[in-house]
Amino acid sequence: MKRFNFLKLSALAAFSCMALFACKEVVEVPEPEPKPEPKPEMTVPVVVTGDISDVTENSAKTSITITSDGGSAITVCGLV
Repeated sequence: MKRFNFLKLSALAAFSCMALFACKEVVEVPEPEPKPEPKPEMTVPVVVTGDISDVTENSAKTSITITSDGGSAITVCGLV
């Protein structure tokens, strides 16, 4: 009889341990959002003008050199 009670107690302990340690809540960890790509740093374009010559009432001559595009495409070049 003692052996039968011992087996019941052992089986109960084993099932209790399985139930206690096997039943865990599954927590899903969300994936981190992807970081946006950094925008290229924009600066002010740098334009160097040369000497002014042939000045008239309606016009003048000079040279223009663009030394930095400021991080953007040059679409028009000239003086007004």
